[in-house]
Amino acid sequence: MVKQISVIISFLLFFCFLGSAAFSSDTRGVRKFTSEEAVQRLAQIEVSLQEYRDFFDLILKHSSLPEDQRLAFYRSKFKTGQKLTAQISPDDIQGISSLDWSTQNIGFPNWVTYINAYLLQQEIELLKKDLEIKILKKQNGQAELKEKIHVMEKRFLEQFAKDSSFVD
Repeated sequence: MVKQISVIISFLLFFCFLGSAAFSSDTRGVRKFTSEEAVQRLAQIEVSLQEYRDFFDLILKHSSLPEDQRLAFYRSKFKTGQKLTAQISPDDIQGISSLDWSTQNIGFPNWVTYINAYLLQQEIELLKKDLEIKILKKQNGQAELKEKIHVMEKRFLEQFAKDSSFVD
C-alpha cells in the first residue's frame, strides 16, 4: 500500500514538473487544458477528416477507374501495380482547407497533442483524487485503531483498578 502511494506520488510529481516546464500560462506555471477546447480540437479534426473523404471522392470521381471499380478501391482491393490518375482543377479543391501545409504539419499534430494532454490531465486529476481517498482511508483507519487502543487501555485500567488492592 505504501509502495503504491509512493509510486502514485512520484507519477504525480513527474507530470506536474513536466507540465510546468512545458506550459507556462497561469500563475502556477501549469496550463489547464479545458474540455471546451478539447471539443473544439475534435471538431477541427472531424472537419478535416470529412474534407479528406471529400477529396478522396473527388479523386475517384475524376479518376481513370471505371465506376464499377471505384467501390473496390474504397474496400482496399486495388491491385498492386494498378495506377490511378485523376485530373482535378484547382476550383474543385478550393473549398478543401485541410490540404494546406500548415493544417497538415502544424494543425493536426497540435490538435491531437492538445487532446492527449487534456486526457492526461484528466487522468492525473483522477489519480490525485484516488490518492486523496487512500490517504483519508489510511487516516481514518489510524483514527479507528487509536480509538480501539484507547478503549482497550481504558478497559485494562478499569479492570486493574477493580482487581487491585490499595493500601492507604
